[in-house]
Amino acid sequence: MSKYRVNNIAFDFTDNDFELPPEIQEQFIVDCKQRVWDVEEEDDLVDEITEFYGFCVSSIDYEEKIPYVDAVIGNDPYAPAFKRESNLSE
Repeated sequence: MSKYRVNNIAFDFTDNDFELPPEIQEQFIVDCKQRVWDVEEEDDLVDEITEFYGFCVSSIDYEEKIPYVDAVIGNDPYAPAFKRESNLSE
């Protein structure tokens, strides 16, 4: 499984039955960009996001989240995969 972070996304919020308020549209976009998406294959990312929010993705910009690199450059300073506890006794 790979993890991805969405940098920018646009949903197709058009629907014949109702109109989603702009504030909620913005909340969906912000929420999506704050999540780390865990999918089997890169091709599954758009399907996963579409299924989660219930709206089709019309455009997306994303990057693979690499825990070690994120921890080293400071994007995720305490990445769980690289957090270590000391075995030394005092």
